[in-house]
Amino acid sequence: MNIAGEPPLIHQHPLAYLLALEGIALLRAFAGEYDRDFTLARLDEIRGLLDAAVELGDGATVAPIAPEEGYRSRAEFYDKAANQLIDLEQPVVWEIVDLLPRGVALDAACGTGRHTARLASLGHTVMASTPRRRCSAARAPRCPAARSTQPTSAA
Repeated sequence: MNIAGEPPLIHQHPLAYLLALEGIALLRAFAGEYDRDFTLARLDEIRGLLDAAVELGDGATVAPIAPEEGYRSRAEFYDKAANQLIDLEQPVVWEIVDLLPRGVALDAACGTGRHTARLASLGHTVMASTPRRRCSAARAPRCPAARSTQPTSAA
């Protein structure tokens, strides 16, 4: 909280987000999940992202909102309307997902089910979980085969 008792503003930068995703992939490679070629490809992608930093923009400084409010306000149209975050994030995530061997996949915090549907289309048995009922409702038509769970609160 700041002096006025308001939450501090946060800065969301698209390059930082994409580099973080690449970092996760590199950590998995470092742990032995992927080979040298995968690692070198991620490093090339990072170089490309750094070269394109100006094109990605400066990001935005925004007031944080509670997760429930964010989900409630966006669930119905989150991935239907133009969403620059998805345009940036989805190709990176799907490139990683496309390399995974078929099996059982958990899409935790699955939201509207974009990645749930992708995993199912690749032949994975998908379990999808989100504590957000509106997101569960948005996901159901997209991926009816996914087993859906909703965490419950401990009383």
